[in-house]
Amino acid sequence: DALNITKGENKVFAVSTTQSVEWFVDNVKINHTQSTYQFTGELIKVYEIKAKIGSTQKIWFVSVLDPSVLTVPADVPEIV
Repeated sequence: DALNITKGENKVFAVSTTQSVEWFVDNVKINHTQSTYQFTGELIKVYEIKAKIGSTQKIWFVSVLDPSVLTVPADVPEIV
């Protein structure tokens, strides 16, 4: 899965299990084993968040965006 958040924003990731979970941020294991993990986007970049339970894993790609960058609404025509 892929999602966007702004710099400094928090996002909670969750897996459905009663087992201990290994969490990784950019392939670095973090000291957290619960079924939910709160991530804070501190740098403007794409992060890989991974939850691993035994041989099963779930991966999210999180793009942290600069809050000053605005998206153009779909109904605004492009000027060329």
